Parts: sequence; structure tokens; C-alpha cells
Amino acid sequence: CNELQDEADDLALQLEMMEANKNDVARLYNNQTMEMQTLYTVMERDKHVRQELSAKLHHENHINHGKTAKIDELNKEVISLNSKIVSQKESNDQIRNKLQQVQKEKAETEAMLMKQLKQYGQETKELRKQLTASIAYGRSE
Repeated sequence: CNELQDEADDLALQLEMMEANKNDVARLYNNQTMEMQTLYTVMERDKHVRQELSAKLHHENHINHGKTAKIDELNKEVISLNSKIVSQKESNDQIRNKLQQVQKEKAETEAMLMKQLKQYGQETKELRKQLTASIAYGRSE
């Protein structure tokens, strides 16, 4: 009877450990989701900055149209703004690449998690069956 109780205790401990692992996997998934949301936010902010810079460039060109005295000054600002746009584009490309990498890792992690959750579910079901059988056997004796 003590052996059955020990076996039941071991099975219960295994079940607790599997639940803890499941919680750890869920926490990892949530962390990756938050990281992706941060990357989306950064991309949206960078998009807005590019739009503002583009709008500013358009506005400046409109105001100074026909004013040949300021052409050199405007050309310098255009070059500066284009440099910022290129810099923002490069930054966005890096963010996009990182986002794609994170999305790929998330998909792989999700697939792994689903596989683990399925395995945990099967193992949990088997452990419950064993525990039930062990309890029933213990009661019958």
C-alpha cells in the first residue's frame, strides 16, 4: 500500500511539474508577443516620422517655389531630409528584418509549444489514468 501511495505521490509530482512547465511555456509566449508588439509600435512610429519628413519636404518645396534666392539653402535641407529618410528606411529595414526573425521564431516556438502541450496533455491523461488505477487498486486492497 505504501508503494502505491509512493507511486501516486510520484505521479502527482510529475503532474505538478508538467503544469509548471506549461506555465513557463505560456510566459515565454507572452514575452515574445510583447516583443513583437514593441517592434510593431517602433515600425509605426518610424513610418510616421518618414511621413512627417516627406510632408515637411513637400511643404518647403511649395513655399519656396520660384524663390531662386533660396535654392541653395533649400537644396541643403532637401539633402538633409533625404538623408534622414534613407536613414529611417535603413532603420525600418533592420526592424522589419528583426520582426520577420521574431515572427519566424514565434511560429517555431508556437509549433514547439503546441507539440509540447499535446504531449503534456497525453502524458497528463496517462498519469491521471495511472493515478486513478493506482487509487482504485489501493482501495481494493
